[in-house]
Amino acid sequence: MRKLLFFLVILLSSVATSANKLSSYSGLYLPVSHWSVDVIGGVNLFDGDIPQNNSILPSSSLSTALGVNVNYQFTPTYSLFVDYNYYSIKAQTKGWDIRTKIHMAAINTSVNFGSLLFPSDYFSSRFNVYGSIGVGLAKYFYNTGYTTPLDHGTAVTLPVSLYCIYNVSEHIGVGLKFSYVSFNTDNLEGITYLNYKGVSNDCIESGTFFLRYNL
Repeated sequence: MRKLLFFLVILLSSVATSANKLSSYSGLYLPVSHWSVDVIGGVNLFDGDIPQNNSILPSSSLSTALGVNVNYQFTPTYSLFVDYNYYSIKAQTKGWDIRTKIHMAAINTSVNFGSLLFPSDYFSSRFNVYGSIGVGLAKYFYNTGYTTPLDHGTAVTLPVSLYCIYNVSEHIGVGLKFSYVSFNTDNLEGITYLNYKGVSNDCIESGTFFLRYNL
C-alpha cells in the first residue's frame, strides 16, 4: 500500500503544480499523429498472501507479463490510453502451488513529465518520462494443482505506472515501464482459506520493455 501511495503522490502533485500552466501549452501538439500503439513484454511479481523475503519484495517467482496499449495524445503533456495485459503469476505458500492466469483491461490517463517541466524543449527531446494512473477490470483463472471450490474470479483494478520512452525516429520509440496494479480482492491465489488471512488486497508489480509505433 505504501508503494501505491508513493506513486499517487508523485502523479497528483505533478498535476496540481501544472494546473496553472496548462492553458499556456494547450496550443502545442505533436509533430506526428496523436495516435500510437505499444507492444509490451516483461516480468511480474505477485504480492499477496505469501511469505515475504523482506519488507519490499514478495517471495513469488518472476513470471510473464505481456500487453498492448493504444494511446491518444491530447497535448504534449497529457494523454489517454487503453490497454490489455496478461499476467501469469507463480508462488508457493503453505504447501500450495499457485499458478494463476490474469487477463486485464484498463483505461488510463498519463502525464509527460518532460513536457510538463521543460515545455520549450519538448520538440527537440527524444527522451521523455511519463506517469499514469487508471482503472480497469480483471478476469483470473486458478490452477493450484488441487481441486478447490474456486476456479476463476473477477476484480476491479487500479494500475499505476512510471515509464520512459526514447524516440528512435519520428514513428518508432522504445521504452521501459514499471507498474503496480492493486486489486479490490484478496483471492488471486485460488485458495479459499487464504482469502481471510491477508492484511491487504492482492497486487502485482511488473517491469516491462515496450516498442511504440506512432501512427
